Amino acid sequence: MNKIALTGMKFFAHHGFYAEETKMGAYFILDVSVEVDFSKAGSNDQLADTVNYENIYEICAEIMSVPAKLLEHVVSQIEVKLTKYYPSIQGVEIVLQKLHPPLGGSVQASQVSIANQYGKKCSRCQRSFLCHNNDSCWCHEYDISEPIAARLKKDYKDCLCAACLSEFG
Repeated sequence: MNKIALTGMKFFAHHGFYAEETKMGAYFILDVSVEVDFSKAGSNDQLADTVNYENIYEICAEIMSVPAKLLEHVVSQIEVKLTKYYPSIQGVEIVLQKLHPPLGGSVQASQVSIANQYGKKCSRCQRSFLCHNNDSCWCHEYDISEPIAARLKKDYKDCLCAACLSEFG
C-alpha cells in the first residue's frame, strides 16, 4: 500500500480538559499518515492524481486551532475532515502528542492515536469498496425507508457497496 505522511508537525494550541490548560495552551506534535493509491500520479507526475500533503497540513492546522477538551476529539475530527476531503483514502493513522502535560510530575508527552482501514467487502455481492463509516461517507447520500433499512440490517452484517445500496434507495 502507498502512504503519504507528515511527521513532527508542531502546533501551539489550547486543548485540555482543565481551564488552565485551555487558557495557557501547550505545544503539540502531530503525525498523520494516509494510505492511498498513487500509482497513477507515480507514472504521470500530476498532483491531481494523489493526495496533496499541503492540504493535509491545512486540515490539521485548521482542526488544531479550535480548542477541544479531549485529544481523542481532535484526532477524530482530523480523520473525518481528511476522509471527507479525500474520499480515496484507504487508511489513516494519526498520532497526537501533548508535550509536557501538567500532571504534577515530569512527563515528556501524553499521546493519543487513531488508526483505521476503510477497505470493505460488500455483505451482499462481495465487491470491494471504501467505507469511511462516518458522516462524510458516500452511503449517507442514499434515502432508504425505515422498513427497508431494518430489513438490510437483519439480512446483512455489514455495509453494502454503492451498486447494491442503489437498488434499495
